[in-house]
Amino acid sequence: MSNLTYNDMRSNTSASDRLYKLLNGKPFDHKNCVEHCNIYVDGGSLSSPYYNFYFDKEATKQFKILDMDITKTYKFHRLDEAITHPFYISDVGVNQQSSDKILIIGDGAPTTGITGTQTFILKFKQSFSINSTLTYYCTSHSSMTSTFNMITSAVPRKENNLTTHNNENTNVNYSKHVGTSSDKVYSIRKNLKCNGC
Repeated sequence: MSNLTYNDMRSNTSASDRLYKLLNGKPFDHKNCVEHCNIYVDGGSLSSPYYNFYFDKEATKQFKILDMDITKTYKFHRLDEAITHPFYISDVGVNQQSSDKILIIGDGAPTTGITGTQTFILKFKQSFSINSTLTYYCTSHSSMTSTFNMITSAVPRKENNLTTHNNENTNVNYSKHVGTSSDKVYSIRKNLKCNGC
């Protein structure tokens, strides 16, 4: 596990940069999603990455780093009511019914996707992990397929380290798990002064 300070996270341009953007992106990022994250999917193309994703229907806030937080719920829309390249997702594979590890509610199906005004909501169940695969694809073109990066913003109990003391000016360490990228787990560690605890 790599422990990074807040300043390390801000200045590091490696994989942790994605986590920093997740934590501090403004105004549209995963942490700002209240009920669900709206994702607008463009009309698609035959070139990788096949679709462009946006947090807003005006297409001004692009979702460039395709990190899906498994603690969040996502609502997928077609940008400008696109009818080209029907879009869908699965944790099993292209044109395959998803497993019971995810819940998809709404329009479309694994073989027809969504177009126009159709939408669907994606919710991850506890059995879905960051090691699982979530594929997005065009239901009309088998070559138009790719995957999302799975991350979590959940704070496992064993990752927290909070100590308090009853005397003044004692350092308090607080470690918060902020996500996972590839095979590394990142956390932010803050040292706080305890004044009059």
